[in-house]
Amino acid sequence: MKKFIPILLAVLFCSFAIGQTWHQVGVPTTEQLNVIHFVQNGFGVGYIGGNNGVLLKTYDSGTTWEAVNYTGINAAGPIHFKDLQFVDPDVGFATLEGTIGLYKTIDGGSTWIELDDPSMGAFCYRSTLHVIDENHFFVGGAGCFQSTMIFEYNNGVWSEKMDDHETFNAMHYVKDIQFRGNLGIASVNSDVILRSTDGGQNWNQVSTLIPDPSYHLTDIIIVNDTLVFAGHELYSGEYLWFQSNDAGATWWVAQPLGGDVIFYASWFAFKKGSNGYLYSSASQAAGPHYMHQMDLNSAWSYEMVNEKILSIDAYGNNYVYGVGENGYVIRNFPVVGVEENQNINISIFPNPGNENVTLEYPGQANFEITDANGRMIETLDVADQVTINVSNWQKGGYFVKSSNEGIVKKLIVN
Repeated sequence: MKKFIPILLAVLFCSFAIGQTWHQVGVPTTEQLNVIHFVQNGFGVGYIGGNNGVLLKTYDSGTTWEAVNYTGINAAGPIHFKDLQFVDPDVGFATLEGTIGLYKTIDGGSTWIELDDPSMGAFCYRSTLHVIDENHFFVGGAGCFQSTMIFEYNNGVWSEKMDDHETFNAMHYVKDIQFRGNLGIASVNSDVILRSTDGGQNWNQVSTLIPDPSYHLTDIIIVNDTLVFAGHELYSGEYLWFQSNDAGATWWVAQPLGGDVIFYASWFAFKKGSNGYLYSSASQAAGPHYMHQMDLNSAWSYEMVNEKILSIDAYGNNYVYGVGENGYVIRNFPVVGVEENQNINISIFPNPGNENVTLEYPGQANFEITDANGRMIETLDVADQVTINVSNWQKGGYFVKSSNEGIVKKLIVN
């Protein structure tokens, strides 16, 4: 521990110096939250899946979350969402813990239909997804009486791409799948990496340096054409994460790209934001817990958070969220972005709205409305009051801004 103390002090100083700030976001649950997914170009729509049937949805880039009351998932025991991926605000896929299966929704999570096919055989445990589009995706998990399995669904046809019939250990299931072009990397709930160089058609096992398979791998991130990280649940020693500099062909203990990071911890989640930053979560055995951030042109820094973070996702250039135990949701306020100004004189009603929305302002001003990505939607010349029709707008969050006073207020279309 002597080595850890000066590192901790140095990094705390670094972290406070750059002003990294994570804030908790209120959600209507205290259950463990396992996955967060934002619909890219989805006008602020995102989803969170958790234990005991929890499914949350946002229309405003994560500022507010509401519980989804859904039907179609039939289970003898508790429903635990493990992975969620949406191709647009309405069409998405989910995997659930155990043998419950793989599900699809086409109405924004309100109704789910189980996806199954005789050609999938003994593919009982489906744990993770990589969705290319509605008709093309990969599913990873484990067989009923064997270990790791990966299946591909491509335009109505299921095909098995990888299985491990030798291990006969269903606890060794595919944990995460990521692709970059034809390169595919998958982590296993064990001590091996699966690697594909032909777009997922064939997979090979690659050894890591984990000393015991029970200290299994967690999340994968393909940073660029050569650099790949893999997380793990290994608390002992001075382990960081695992790293490959040759596109996953060989692995070793990470060599941080500058800065400092938490030692003696497990690494659960990674995410690369479109703002050029890398994000990761780490926890020591009994806590505390941390969120890390790094500009690829700079160095790592970290900040302590209240709970273990199990999943990270980013929306647009501005928003990064982490979710984890006990209904914990945190947001890293934008590096570049717009925050709502509550002390304003403009009124918007109804808000949320879905048809005619009225803007009231005491005087005259030019206003512009942008979406969550900063794209211009409409410009308005407001003299006391104006009504706009939003019935054809995408569901989600928008910003209303005045050119002369810098007023910012959110408009939600539902």
